[in-house]
Amino acid sequence: MNSLNLFFNHYSFLEIEEEECKSLLSLLIKAIEALDNKLDFQYDFYIEVEKLLDFKVYDGITLETVLDNLDEDLEHFFLDFLTRSNNIENLFSIDKYLELLPDYDVYLDGDGSGEQYYLLSLSYSLNGYLLSLARNIWDKPLVNVGRFNKDQTSERIDLNNISNENHSNGLVEVIQEKEKYLIFNQLPQDKMFYTDAFKKWFFKRTEGDIEKIIAKMNFAMKHKIDRRNGCIGKIDSAEISNLYEVVVGDSNENDRAKIRVFFKDYNHITNVIYGFIKCREEGMTYQEAGHIKNTEEIIKKEKLFD
Repeated sequence: MNSLNLFFNHYSFLEIEEEECKSLLSLLIKAIEALDNKLDFQYDFYIEVEKLLDFKVYDGITLETVLDNLDEDLEHFFLDFLTRSNNIENLFSIDKYLELLPDYDVYLDGDGSGEQYYLLSLSYSLNGYLLSLARNIWDKPLVNVGRFNKDQTSERIDLNNISNENHSNGLVEVIQEKEKYLIFNQLPQDKMFYTDAFKKWFFKRTEGDIEKIIAKMNFAMKHKIDRRNGCIGKIDSAEISNLYEVVVGDSNENDRAKIRVFFKDYNHITNVIYGFIKCREEGMTYQEAGHIKNTEEIIKKEKLFD
């Protein structure tokens, strides 16, 4: 199985046609190769981006043309990566990759209120499939693809042999008839972010589709969700009653909770989980945060259903 097939098997959350995506990835690869070979990345942060945009990457196609076909946030990130990196191999080092992440002023909901955040969820998604392309470009092994351990080392995961207990650091599709899983990425402790930007990104893609999409909620280690590998939260469902039970907690059995509630829809599940996280951030114990009244109050306060 080649890298692109791996990408489409394990990153099927992207709302883009396969052929269109293959074409775009092909152009990105050519841009990376061309820039690496001809420009040697010997420029600093203050490089004139316009010169990059005019750079011919393939058959007269400029980098600007490539970027015009990207999501706006991805375009910003890709440009920022090009202007900050001094070595193309930074792309394949997760620590270096995270260091390159900029702050952006993003205007959400058109209300003019700027909000700074890290494009962390985007970066990990991007990182996942660009890593899978590494072998195609330089015939290098996949590096840093896998599970982050508590000592911040990464455990290699075989992308060809993924199961519920053994998953990659990208989004993994897990479809089961009666059980739904949210798989949480286990990231280095100091790189934990769960932002409104990610929440909005996630919610946009989960309407009626949660069975196919596994959320990379980047708070797994921070909130010590209690599963054997520290990164799986399980949702049991009774199909007829629409009753869902979310089990959360840490290794201390005295600080453990089950959130059991009638969810109105799949989007509501993510809202309640988000409300739970906010309760924890406000200093509540797992048990206190597990009371649905608290999470519903957060939902109301945060206006998550607007």
